Amino acid sequence: MVFSLEQFVRGQGWQSITSNSDNEVPKPRQVYEVKAVCHPGAWRVKARVFGTSQGIPFDYSQASMERRVAQDECDRRPQ
Repeated sequence: MVFSLEQFVRGQGWQSITSNSDNEVPKPRQVYEVKAVCHPGAWRVKARVFGTSQGIPFDYSQASMERRVAQDECDRRPQ
């Protein structure tokens, strides 16, 4: 599994800013954390799971809804 924080960059689309990966099968209600330096703009989280199941390869990705972060939110957040 790979969890990424992505920011929308004008003219380039969604860019992965940081990611965290885990090769273990996820446990129910497991919490994963991905952190990045705060920058204003549009952000989203993307999860990707890949591997094989009964010998058949799979590759699945899902992105969250975007969240707009304002400059004042970054200013209030400790770095």
